Amino acid sequence: MTGPAAGIPPTGFIYPVVKPAPIETALIMFLTPLFQPTPVSTRLPIDTSPNDTQNGFIRVEAAGGPKINLTQYNQTCLLHVYVPDEFEVQGEQIAQDVTAYVSAVGGQTIYGFQIVQVPRSTAPQRRTDPRVNLLRYMSTVTWTVAGQPVSS
Repeated sequence: MTGPAAGIPPTGFIYPVVKPAPIETALIMFLTPLFQPTPVSTRLPIDTSPNDTQNGFIRVEAAGGPKINLTQYNQTCLLHVYVPDEFEVQGEQIAQDVTAYVSAVGGQTIYGFQIVQVPRSTAPQRRTDPRVNLLRYMSTVTWTVAGQPVSS
């Protein structure tokens, strides 16, 4: 067996071999200290768990995106905020704050990846999620991220 699976990197590339950012991990690392004690995760919240409902719940989800030039990707993330129905005002405020912070990271390095710019974001909208019995606000943000070389 040859190639990356065998631990032997392929050679002879004309263009740089760069990978996109692990955007979900980067978002968790960025948002967790800003929003404690609100949990930040990639999983769905458990609507019967006080740990997932008493301070709201932030879920991040990678939504893909194109490689826009030789070294950069436009990576979109979905930002979900869940709260019980009786906390809709707090849920909307958390969603607005999450969107604002994630939209303002242009020029920063997060989890080792340079966020070049934030070309697009959407304001939170209230949406139902049939998988969870909680109120949900959802927004999207696109980061232009400088790719990193694939390690050999």
